[in-house]
Amino acid sequence: ESFHAQGIVHRDLKPANVFVTNEGVVKLLDFGVARMRDAGGDRTRAGTALGTPSFMAPEQAMGLTDNIDGRADVFSVGATLYALLSGQRLHQGRSDNEAFILAATQPAPSLARVAGELPVEVIGLVDRALAWDPRSRWPSAQGMRMEILRLLGEKDGGEAGVSVPPSTRSDIPARPTAPAPPPRTSAPPADAEPDVSPDDPAVQRLGEVFRRIDRLLPAVRQYGWAHPETDNKLRNTFQSLIEALRVAPTRVGWSLLPYSFYHRGQTVWEPTAPFDGIPYNLFAAGVRAIRLSSGITEDELRTLLEVWLLDPAQDLLPEDDVAAALWERRMEHVTVDVIDVFAEGDAADREHFYEESDQLEALARRNTEERANRAEAAAMSIETDQAALRAAREAAAVLALDPVARKAFGAQLAMNPERWSERFVEVLVDAAANARRRRDLAMVTEPLDASVRDLLLARRFDVVFSMREAFAAVLASGQVGGQVGGQVGGQVGGQVGGQVGGVITVGAEATALRRDLTGGMFSPETMRLLVREAERTPQAVAGVEPAPVDLDAVGRGVTAVLADVGVSHLEAVLDVLAGVAHEELRKALLGYLERVLPGNETLIAERTMAMELGVARPILRMFAAARSHGASDALRRLAGGGNPGLRCESIALLAPSPEQMRDELLALAEAPDPSLRSAALRTLASYQVRGAGPLLVRRVQDAAFHTLPIDERRELLDALHVLHPPRAEALAIEVLGKHGLLSDDALDQTRVVCAELLARTATSMEALEAVMGAGRRRPWNSAFLRDAAGQSAEPIATRLGKRITASGEIL
Repeated sequence: ESFHAQGIVHRDLKPANVFVTNEGVVKLLDFGVARMRDAGGDRTRAGTALGTPSFMAPEQAMGLTDNIDGRADVFSVGATLYALLSGQRLHQGRSDNEAFILAATQPAPSLARVAGELPVEVIGLVDRALAWDPRSRWPSAQGMRMEILRLLGEKDGGEAGVSVPPSTRSDIPARPTAPAPPPRTSAPPADAEPDVSPDDPAVQRLGEVFRRIDRLLPAVRQYGWAHPETDNKLRNTFQSLIEALRVAPTRVGWSLLPYSFYHRGQTVWEPTAPFDGIPYNLFAAGVRAIRLSSGITEDELRTLLEVWLLDPAQDLLPEDDVAAALWERRMEHVTVDVIDVFAEGDAADREHFYEESDQLEALARRNTEERANRAEAAAMSIETDQAALRAAREAAAVLALDPVARKAFGAQLAMNPERWSERFVEVLVDAAANARRRRDLAMVTEPLDASVRDLLLARRFDVVFSMREAFAAVLASGQVGGQVGGQVGGQVGGQVGGQVGGVITVGAEATALRRDLTGGMFSPETMRLLVREAERTPQAVAGVEPAPVDLDAVGRGVTAVLADVGVSHLEAVLDVLAGVAHEELRKALLGYLERVLPGNETLIAERTMAMELGVARPILRMFAAARSHGASDALRRLAGGGNPGLRCESIALLAPSPEQMRDELLALAEAPDPSLRSAALRTLASYQVRGAGPLLVRRVQDAAFHTLPIDERRELLDALHVLHPPRAEALAIEVLGKHGLLSDDALDQTRVVCAELLARTATSMEALEAVMGAGRRRPWNSAFLRDAAGQSAEPIATRLGKRITASGEIL
C-alpha cells in the first residue's frame, strides 16, 4: 500500500523477498525490478518479463509494459498466499522458459483444487487476487489488505473494529491509491449483451452442446471419424445443437478466452487436457466469437470440430493458423469473428512481441529436435557401414605397433559383419559387468538408451529387440567371461584378458545384470517413446511409403522387456496405456500392471480415476481378482469416486452377490445425476442383471420417461434390449405408435430413439410397419421424426428381405 501510493510497482514479490525480522516486523526486499509507474521509456526486457514466473501476473509474463500496474503486485501476493496455504507453486514448468510460457498462457487454478479444506472466504480472496483479467482482481493493495484484516478479525471473534498495523515508513504521507488504468485490449469484448446467471436457459443449452462435444472428441482421438462410436456421438451432438437452434433460431454462439468458451459472462466449456489447446489456438489466431445459424448440417459441424482439433505446429503451414483454416472451409452456417492481433499497439510493443517470439521459436526448435532426429534416423541406413570397415582396416595397417600386435588387430578387423555384431554384444556385456561391479552402470546404459531412442525414431523395432535378445542369450550361456581376453589378450600380453574375463557368472548375478541392462536400455522415457512410436501411423517420406511394422512382434518384445523391469516403469506404462489400441501391445502393458499391482494399488487407482471405462475395466478386474486388502481398498475408493462409469463398475465387482449388485445398481439408476443413472444402466446391461428388466420396463412406460435427457432414454432402451431383446422390441414398437392429435417434441424425441433401436435390432414386420407409420406425413409426426423413421425403415426391410417403394409400399 505504501509504495503503490508513490506510484512504484515492485514486480517481483515472492516468498524469498518477504522477510520477518527478529522483532516480528515484515520487510519487503529487492526492488531491483521495480519501476515508477509514470517513469516512461522503460521498455527493456528487464522492465517487462523479468521476475519469477511462479509468482508473476500474466500481463507481466507477456511483456505488456503499459498494462503493468499495482494489480500485478496484487497477483504476486495472491500467488505467494497460494504457495503458503497449499504447499504448491503456480506454473511449475520443467524449465524457466516453460514456466514463463505457462505464466503467460495458463490461468491460475482455484485454490480450492489443491487446498479445498480452507475456509471459502480465504479461497475466494486468493482466487480474486489471481484472476486472469486485472479488472477482476482487487483494484488496489489497500482494498486487499483491508479484506484480509476483516477476515482475520472475524476469525479472532468477529469484532467490529480491526486495528490496522501502522506502516514501517512513517515519513510517507497517507494518500489514496490512484485508480489503475484499464488494460488495453485488441478488440472490444465479443459479447455485447449483458451477463446472465448460470441457470439461464441459453447457457444451459450451450452447456449441453459442449458436454456432448466433450464426449465426442475423445472418441475421435481414439477411433477416428469413421468409427460407429464416433458417428453415434457426432449425431447426438448435432441433435442437441439442432434443439438449441430450434429455441433460438437466429443464432447459437459463444465467445472465447485463451482457456475457455463463454456466453454472456458464463463459462460453457473449459476443456481439459488434451483438448485445452482448442480455445488457446483459436484465441491466438484472433478468433473472438463463433456463431452457428439455422440450417447448419452435420457435415458442417464435423468440419468445424476437425479444424478445432488441428495442431497448428504439425497440421498447418508456418504462414497459416486456425482462423485461416476456418475461412478456407467456407462453412455457410458458421460465422467467426476474427481480429488482427497486431491491429493495436505501437511499434515498441511489436518490437517486444517479436523479441519474445524469437525466444519462443528457439525453444520450439529445441523441442522439435526429436522430430528432426526421427527424420534423420528414417533416412539413414542402420546396417554396418562397409566403408567405415575398410577405413578401419586401413588404419590398422598403419598403426605404430609391432608386427605381432598389428597382425592380431588386423585379424579382428577382418571379421564379417555378423561376427562384428556378436563381438559388440560380448564387449557390451563385459563392459556392463565391470561397470556394475564398480557401481557405475549408467556409463554403459545411458549411451545405450540414447541409441535405442534413435532406432525407435527410425522405427527399427526389430533391431532394438534383437539387441536385447542377443545380450540376454549371451548372459544365459555364461560364455562371455574371458572370451574377449582369450582372443586379444593372448597376443598382447594376456593382461587385458585377465582384467576383463571372469566377470560374469551364470545364475543370480547374470539374471540381475540382464535386468539392469534391460532397465537401462529401456528407461521409462524410452518405454513411453517405444509405445507411442509403435502406435503412430508414419507418413510417407519423399513419396516412399514406410515399411510396415509387425505390432504383434512389438507386443511380444515389450512383454519380454517389462518382465525384466521393476516398478520404476509403472508411471510410464500408466501414461501410455490409454492411447494403445493394438491388442498384443495392450496385453503386454496390462500384464506388467498385474505383476506390479501388489503394493502399488493406491497409485494405480489414482491414475485409473482419470481413465475412460473401456481403458480402466481390465485394471478394475485385476483389483477384483487380486482379492488383497490393498486391491479391495482401491476398488472401494473407485466406487466412491466421481467417475460414474468406474463407480458403477467397481460397485458391481465389489458386490458379494448378484442380488446385492442388482439392488445397488438399481439404486444408482434412480440417482439425481443423469450421468450416474446412465452409467448404472450400462453396467446392469454389461453384467446381464436380468432382474432389472421389470424396473426398466416400468421406467420406459412412465410419462416422466419423455422428460429425461435424450442419452438416458437411449441408455434405458439399450439396456432393456441387452437384458430382454423381444420385450425391448415390443416396447419400442408400442412407444413409437403413441401420439396425440399434434406433434409433441419430447415424445417425438423418444419415438426417434425407438426408431433408431428398431433400425439396429428389429427383425419383425410389426417393427417395420411401426417405423413406416411414424414416417408418414401426419399432424402428430414431426419433420425430424419422419426423417429418422425413413432412415430406420431401410435396414429393417433389408433384414426381412423386403423392398420399400418410392410411394412407401412394402414389397
